[in-house]
Amino acid sequence: MFRPEQGFRTLAATGAERDTVVPIMAAESGRMRIEAAGWPMAAEEQDLRAELAKLKEEHRDLDTAIDALENSPSRDNLQIKRLKKKKLALKDRIAQIEDQLLPDIIA
Repeated sequence: MFRPEQGFRTLAATGAERDTVVPIMAAESGRMRIEAAGWPMAAEEQDLRAELAKLKEEHRDLDTAIDALENSPSRDNLQIKRLKKKKLALKDRIAQIEDQLLPDIIA
């Protein structure tokens, strides 16, 4: 989020954009970020997309592991139940991140 010590600058433009006040860019972790009205910043969006890819891969891996356990002769129902619970938690986190990246726009 914008911090007061970053300051503001006024963009001199024409029309409706005239004298628009925006936060100044701030360097964080070696990357430039611009924050605006609740939208993820470019670097934050990259981090979210990387986490999303990792979580989706882990979700697929759990699905494969659950299938393997369900089809094995020594079926461990407790382990299957735990993996399914973890898979559901991953699915919820994936949905949260996707909602952050693509917010619902009510028209």
